[in-house]
Amino acid sequence: MPENKENNGSAVDDQNVSDDKKVVPVRAYEEVTRDMHKEKARRKELEASLNELQAQLKLQEEAEMQKQEQWKELYQKTKAESEQEKQRAEQEKNRYMRSVKMSALKSELGGKIKDEYLTFANLDAITVNEHGAIDADSVLSVANQFRKEHGQLIPKSDNANITGHSPSNLDNFNPKPINQMTHDEKVALLKQIHANKQ
Repeated sequence: MPENKENNGSAVDDQNVSDDKKVVPVRAYEEVTRDMHKEKARRKELEASLNELQAQLKLQEEAEMQKQEQWKELYQKTKAESEQEKQRAEQEKNRYMRSVKMSALKSELGGKIKDEYLTFANLDAITVNEHGAIDADSVLSVANQFRKEHGQLIPKSDNANITGHSPSNLDNFNPKPINQMTHDEKVALLKQIHANKQ
């Protein structure tokens, strides 16, 4: 039971601290959250009823147009709406493909270049196959062209991939001086050097 008194005392202390620090009490937060959820639900209901009324109005308009034998106007209206939807879909597809191409190019250039600098790159030269996959060779070609023409825009870093090739594997690098290596270590180092030259 004394624990409850301590807990009640700390709750009172928390309320006093809340007033001093202008912190919203939990009860008020819960009420506001509950009201917000109610308001969201109400707004969704209103939007749904608005959409339903708009659909009914459209049906009534179409029925009225058909009654007045204005089927040609209805056909033209439907055709125009369809054309607008096709244009919107094409624009969205182009925006998406541009974003994918920019992302691939940015990755090839080291990932630290600002997006606004990529507008100087020839993104149209990056090809996409019929499945929507980016051609890595075309990305490499555009990246190399960008490096040549706009190299000053690419941030310099010690580990930046400026050649477009994978970095050499230095995992087996032995930092020992040659005079401290065993005969087998020297032979392995020579083999590694010859392999890297080829």
